[in-house]
Amino acid sequence: MRQRRAAKGRRLPGARGHFACSIWYCACVCLIAMLLLAGMAALHAAPNAPAAATKGNRVPLTPGRGPRVSLDVHEIDVRTVLTVLGENAQVRFSLAPDVRGKVTCSYRDLALEEMLDVILPPLGLRWKRLAAQQYRVERAVEQKTGKALLSSPRGWDPAGLKALYYNDPACELADGSLSALLAVPPEGVTVVTRTDARPGGIWSETGPAPGVGPAQWSARWTGRLYVPADDSYTFSFDPIHGAALLLLDGKVVVDSWRIAPRGKTAGSPVRLSRGWHDAVIEYHQVGPTGALDLKWQASWLPLETIGIHASGKPAQGRATR
Repeated sequence: MRQRRAAKGRRLPGARGHFACSIWYCACVCLIAMLLLAGMAALHAAPNAPAAATKGNRVPLTPGRGPRVSLDVHEIDVRTVLTVLGENAQVRFSLAPDVRGKVTCSYRDLALEEMLDVILPPLGLRWKRLAAQQYRVERAVEQKTGKALLSSPRGWDPAGLKALYYNDPACELADGSLSALLAVPPEGVTVVTRTDARPGGIWSETGPAPGVGPAQWSARWTGRLYVPADDSYTFSFDPIHGAALLLLDGKVVVDSWRIAPRGKTAGSPVRLSRGWHDAVIEYHQVGPTGALDLKWQASWLPLETIGIHASGKPAQGRATR
């Protein structure tokens, strides 16, 4: 009897020990599984996480051009502007002692390096990337000449051009003159107002925009053009299938305001200084199809379609609408 009780007494502690070990083993397995799942979730989410952040907001990266930023300033010192941009984009700017000037601009959601391309050249400044999150801003040595200019920022404001599309009354233009239509402000009969990256296009029988007929319509683009160097520039509509005008700083530069078969119209060379210039393009289409492309050339620049302001990137082709 004593032996049975002793044996029974020895078995009870053993059973309890096995039960406790089982609980401990299960807890360890569950903990390891949870850690593995958490690690896999982190690895899965990492590629989609933005690489830079503003204060309180994550900002996406544009491949090769830095985080996207916004800027709305009027006559603010460029050193202050760069300080703010650096904080928002989480990068550091090293500024040369002679970096100075005032910045006036309003841009939303531009890549950091695109923003620098817009605000620095008009002040005679340039930038270069020293490291992934470090930039140097300094005075441009001299105005570039020849082949070096081909990689300079030039073209349409990256914020786009204001575009007005409107229907025209049917009319007979026996003499080919559109003076009467030009005298009528388009805002009074505007059907569509939007922002276009650049003016022109190739239009099919569906019309340029919803609500605008395929024939007897006009458009007006208003924006800014950046000229990278003092020089004489020749502008041309090539091709043009309709009537068009180009005005720079309020002066007519290319006048093709007449109905003509599809072809090419070039203006006389015009002297322009480096910097931003106000541009207006008027266009009128009579038939159901049309085309318009604006090109320029200079002593250092071969004939090219004017593209969006960027480093040596002319426009590639035309949009079909």
